[in-house]
Amino acid sequence: MYDVCVIGGGAAGMSAAIAAARTGSNVIILEKNNKLGRKLYATGNGRCNLSNTYMNFQKMYFSCDAHYEEFLSGVLGDTPAYGIIEFMKSMGILTHGRNGCIYPMSNQASSVVWAMTDQLKKYGVTVILKADIQSVAFEKQTESGKNSNIVIKLDKDVVKAKSLIIATGGKSYASLGGSDSGYNIIKELGVKMSELRPALCPFIANEDFNDIAGVRANASAWLFVDDTQEAFETGELQITDYGLSGIMIFNLSSIAGRAMSEEKRVMVRIDFLDKYDKAYIEDFIRTEEKRTILGVLNGLINDRLGGFLLKRAGIDTRTPVKELSDAQIKAVIDEIKSFTVEIKGLKDYEQAQVTAGGIALSELDENTMRIKKLEHVYAAGEALDIDGICGGYNLTFAILSGKRAGESAGARAEESAGDRMEGCAGARTEECVGARTEECAGYRT
Repeated sequence: MYDVCVIGGGAAGMSAAIAAARTGSNVIILEKNNKLGRKLYATGNGRCNLSNTYMNFQKMYFSCDAHYEEFLSGVLGDTPAYGIIEFMKSMGILTHGRNGCIYPMSNQASSVVWAMTDQLKKYGVTVILKADIQSVAFEKQTESGKNSNIVIKLDKDVVKAKSLIIATGGKSYASLGGSDSGYNIIKELGVKMSELRPALCPFIANEDFNDIAGVRANASAWLFVDDTQEAFETGELQITDYGLSGIMIFNLSSIAGRAMSEEKRVMVRIDFLDKYDKAYIEDFIRTEEKRTILGVLNGLINDRLGGFLLKRAGIDTRTPVKELSDAQIKAVIDEIKSFTVEIKGLKDYEQAQVTAGGIALSELDENTMRIKKLEHVYAAGEALDIDGICGGYNLTFAILSGKRAGESAGARAEESAGDRMEGCAGARTEECVGARTEECAGYRT
């Protein structure tokens, strides 16, 4: 019998297990992949952007729940970045900041995974990898009607625990272990969920961009839903054969995805020269009246992009500037400053960094991360209906929500410490737990 069983060995799951184990609880992690922290290794292009000092819940996070800001405030507190820094320090990881982003001092995601797995070893957390979970259910109900121990059936074993933490992650990056298996467990327990969608991913445009695929530009972008402006981003834009990409686009994807799921029209308006107003650009073009319009534009933007925009405006690239009418010059500038694209979809989960949607926030107590209608079941991380923009926000939520869930489940175990049972369901056998060997725990693999 374990005090706490954590399903999922990612950032949220390991944080939960560490926090629970630090209370003195007997903890087990069930991870379906062959190693812990697979996605965490790839976070921040391998540098592991842990958090961000700039924290505005309304601008940095999204949810279907109208009260998600209050929920986040309860989970993350007033200074989330400080919470991350202190938690990392407690595991032997020092951090540094760059433009508001918090990274491990090593600039290596592997150092975070190694520190977490070392903590699991230190506190005697059992780890079962390649855990094929068949079902999750309550053993029975007590006379008072309250739920009792939780039974997790694996393909070759059974694990029992007093408390369960669901930290199963999302569907994004199947190549790194993402799947919908966790959602099947959530549904089995009868927990309400909001619709799942890919997020932090590229846009598929309703237009052929083959001629400008590969072009990158510093730009600003406005997202419109049914002609109403909903969001704004600035940064490097990447144009692909299928549409638009880059961090600025990723940050717009959650709103766009939800709108399209509601069958609303989504448009993106791009300004390729956001540092200059239309009057300045017009003066620049007119002073080069003897050059072709494409030659002049190449002093402002990528030549392939310039040719594409001229084609859109119906202007021959070889036309001398002096031969252009006022209306034609205006049309060129409008294409540069107000390039408008209709979005017909998002790339799939394999190209999405996170999964939007999940366990409805109304199902949870933000102070404990407990699922309200289930006596001793908690949830954390990407499995919840919270997703953030790039910049460490998703990892902040995963780690701190996992830590809170672990502390809550561990506190519950302390209250009932006298009821512990030994040797249940094959636990602690060499075959099951691998005695913390490299093969079983996957440490530093």
